Amino acid sequence: GAGRALVGHGYTYSAHPVSAAVALECLRLYEEGLLDNGRRAGKRLMEGLRSLADHPLVGDVRGRGMLAAVELVTDKERKTPLPPEADP
Repeated sequence: GAGRALVGHGYTYSAHPVSAAVALECLRLYEEGLLDNGRRAGKRLMEGLRSLADHPLVGDVRGRGMLAAVELVTDKERKTPLPPEADP
């Protein structure tokens, strides 16, 4: 029904019942506290990782939420990175 002047098209996921159902389920999870649970878990994760900060090979611990990084170094003062060939 696009007519002669227009080209009708659509997107793979537009108005698809499965993607709509997934979106509704995601909204339900957020409304029931999924995000708050992630914040609590992220705080616990960071507290645990920060306890490693005094280790001689740990140069820095940083993160936000459930995304975290532990920087491994050979010299804490100079923050010399651990070489890639180091044996884990």
